Amino acid sequence: MFVALKEDRPAAAWEHLIAAQNAATGALRAHEGAEQFASYSEHLFVHEENLFPPQLFLSPAMTVGYSECFICSTP
Repeated sequence: MFVALKEDRPAAAWEHLIAAQNAATGALRAHEGAEQFASYSEHLFVHEENLFPPQLFLSPAMTVGYSECFICSTP
Protein backbone atom coordinates (compact mmCIF):
# COMPACT_ATOMS: atom_id res chain seq x y z
CA MET A 1 0.00 0.00 0.00
CA PHE A 2 2.71 2.48 0.96
CA VAL A 3 4.72 1.72 -2.17
CA ALA A 4 1.65 2.32 -4.32
CA LEU A 5 0.99 5.62 -2.53
CA LYS A 6 4.61 6.65 -3.06
CA GLU A 7 4.25 5.83 -6.76
CA ASP A 8 1.11 8.03 -6.89
CA ARG A 9 -1.24 5.08 -7.45
CA PRO A 10 -3.98 5.71 -4.86
CA ALA A 11 -6.47 3.23 -6.36
CA ALA A 12 -3.94 0.41 -6.12
CA ALA A 13 -3.03 1.48 -2.59
CA TRP A 14 -6.70 1.33 -1.60
CA GLU A 15 -7.02 -2.17 -3.07
CA HIS A 16 -3.92 -3.34 -1.17
CA LEU A 17 -5.26 -1.91 2.07
CA ILE A 18 -8.65 -3.59 1.67
CA ALA A 19 -6.98 -6.91 0.81
CA ALA A 20 -4.79 -6.66 3.93
CA GLN A 21 -7.79 -5.81 6.11
CA ASN A 22 -9.77 -8.74 4.73
CA ALA A 23 -6.85 -11.14 5.21
CA ALA A 24 -6.23 -9.96 8.77
CA THR A 25 -9.90 -10.20 9.69
CA GLY A 26 -10.15 -13.66 8.15
CA ALA A 27 -7.06 -14.87 9.99
CA LEU A 28 -8.39 -13.58 13.31
CA ARG A 29 -11.68 -15.40 12.75
CA ALA A 30 -10.08 -18.63 11.55
CA HIS A 31 -7.34 -19.15 14.13
CA GLU A 32 -7.43 -18.66 17.87
CA GLY A 33 -3.65 -18.24 17.90
CA ALA A 34 -3.91 -15.21 15.62
CA GLU A 35 -5.22 -13.01 18.44
CA GLN A 36 -1.69 -11.70 18.95
CA PHE A 37 -2.06 -9.98 15.58
CA ALA A 38 -5.26 -8.13 16.49
CA SER A 39 -3.29 -4.90 16.90
CA TYR A 40 -2.08 -5.27 13.28
CA SER A 41 -5.69 -5.32 12.12
CA GLU A 42 -6.43 -2.24 14.21
CA HIS A 43 -3.44 -0.44 12.67
CA LEU A 44 -4.82 -1.13 9.19
CA PHE A 45 -8.11 0.55 10.09
CA VAL A 46 -6.22 3.53 11.53
CA HIS A 47 -4.30 3.80 8.25
CA GLU A 48 -7.61 3.74 6.40
CA GLU A 49 -8.96 6.63 8.46
CA ASN A 50 -5.78 8.69 8.12
CA LEU A 51 -4.77 8.01 4.51
CA PHE A 52 -8.20 7.64 2.92
CA PRO A 53 -10.59 9.95 4.77
CA PRO A 54 -14.29 9.77 3.93
CA GLN A 55 -15.22 11.96 0.99
CA LEU A 56 -18.50 13.69 0.37
CA PHE A 57 -19.71 14.45 -3.11
CA LEU A 58 -22.45 17.01 -3.58
CA SER A 59 -24.27 18.10 -6.69
CA PRO A 60 -25.67 21.61 -6.95
CA ALA A 61 -29.44 21.82 -7.12
CA MET A 62 -30.70 24.51 -9.44
CA THR A 63 -34.11 25.79 -10.46
CA VAL A 64 -34.34 27.67 -13.73
CA GLY A 65 -37.02 30.35 -13.62
CA TYR A 66 -36.40 31.73 -17.08
CA SER A 67 -34.29 30.76 -20.07
CA GLU A 68 -33.66 32.46 -23.39
CA CYS A 69 -31.86 31.34 -26.54
CA PHE A 70 -28.71 33.40 -26.88
CA ILE A 71 -28.87 33.07 -30.68
CA CYS A 72 -32.48 34.02 -31.50
CA SER A 73 -33.66 35.39 -28.12
CA THR A 74 -36.61 32.96 -28.03
CA PRO A 75 -37.77 32.31 -24.44
